[in-house]
Order: sequence, then structure tokens, then C-alpha cells
Amino acid sequence: MKKFAIKTLGCKVNQYEEQVIRESLSRFGFIETEISGADVFIVNSCTVTAKADSKTRKLIRQAKKENPKVTVLVTGCYVVVEEDIKELLSLPEVDIVVPGSEKMKIALALESNFDFGNMKEKIREEVTYFEGHTRAFLKVQDGCDQRCSYCKV
Repeated sequence: MKKFAIKTLGCKVNQYEEQVIRESLSRFGFIETEISGADVFIVNSCTVTAKADSKTRKLIRQAKKENPKVTVLVTGCYVVVEEDIKELLSLPEVDIVVPGSEKMKIALALESNFDFGNMKEKIREEVTYFEGHTRAFLKVQDGCDQRCSYCKV
């Protein structure tokens, strides 16, 4: 049985998407566990500030220290700009980077050895429960087109 752990940094959209990823992995037969027992650790990152970037890198390093055999997969907002993707790939603890635009396909990607081009299935973006919350979030948009000067995404 394949085991995964997931940690999300950032906003409610990231938290919602974490739950979609969690449920899609469960549908593919993955079992959620702690980092120490996981085969793959998914970091759903935030990049709204330099501190958020730093927290992501720290989380990646801590995970690999806790479980040196875990495959570390990074996705989310930190994985949108090419410069950041290169930075993350240069970290020895990072095994896989999935662009934020592809993060809903992580379960399919793990099943198909990350051949995104040949994936015919579409992940159902539905949430049947909301882990760790008493109220669910409703995702109403993906991204933003306001082009704020402070925002990398």
C-alpha cells in the first residue's frame, strides 16, 4: 500500500486544494500517514512573502531529516514562476516539482510516473469532507487577474 503525507502553507484556497488532493489520492488507493511513514510527502506551498518561501524550504528540509527515504513533491504557488521552480529543483531534498497549474493531477501523476501528457482522466475537484475543519471552504476562482505589483503569482 502506498502512503502519503501532505502539508499545506498559505490561504484557504490552498487548504481546499489540499483536501481535493487528499481525496483523489485516497481514491487511487493511497493511505494518509505521518511523514515518518510516508512514501511521498506533498508540500502545497505558499509564496505570498519571502517568509512563506522560507517556511516552505524549512518544511522540505525537516521532512527529509525525519524520513530520508520519503519522496518530496513540491507544488502550489511557490511553483509558478520559472525562477522559483529552478531554485526548488536545486535543493537536494526536493525530488519532484509539480507546477501549481498541474497540482490537481498529482494522484494521476503518481500513478502514471508523472507523464502529464498521457493522462486522459480528469480529477474530480470535489470535497466530501474537510479534514481538520468544522466548516468547509468553497473555491470560487482559480488565481487572480489583478496583477498586483507585490504578487509573484
